[in-house]
Amino acid sequence: MTVFARKTDINALKIEQIEHWICEDVLVGLEPPFNFVIESMSTYHFPFIRHFSSRMRPIVINPALAGKDKKKTDKYDASKMAHHCMGGLWKTTPIVSGGQETLRVLTRNRLKLVANRLELTNRISTRLTQYGITFTQEVRPSSKIALETIQQIVSGCRDAELLGEYAACRAVHFKSVVDIPQELGFILNLASENIRLIAK
Repeated sequence: MTVFARKTDINALKIEQIEHWICEDVLVGLEPPFNFVIESMSTYHFPFIRHFSSRMRPIVINPALAGKDKKKTDKYDASKMAHHCMGGLWKTTPIVSGGQETLRVLTRNRLKLVANRLELTNRISTRLTQYGITFTQEVRPSSKIALETIQQIVSGCRDAELLGEYAACRAVHFKSVVDIPQELGFILNLASENIRLIAK
């Protein structure tokens, strides 16, 4: 088995140079179909897949599947991956359509935003509880009414009865609101504004 290995950067010009190298040196005298194996590298492998998938079938693998050997070189890795590929260890990777890829990206981004929102709401709830403000036990921290109540605290409102009416919960939750320092208001405001941006 002849192994061809070559380093490259990830940009359109370099990928075209790789394509020329493959056509002129690698595939000469060979008959299709051709497979190529590539390690999954965050999003860095996508340009190669998009460029070559019309002529060759991609096999995308998790780097961990290549094995952990003390001997670690590009040529050795290429040889090992090619050997496993020829042995049928890995199957070709289905190529998703542009719409499917867009949906996948949007879904991932939404999950990240939801996780960020949860982190921020937990931070708000923790800071308020630290000063004895416990209304987020009755009102969801990321809800509109909770964010508006927090904004009232940030704006300087220290009336427990008024805040209780505003949040539609018992005033006892705001009993220690007078102890909140002005500096905490900045943190609460920043977190609540970020939640609003995520929710939009």
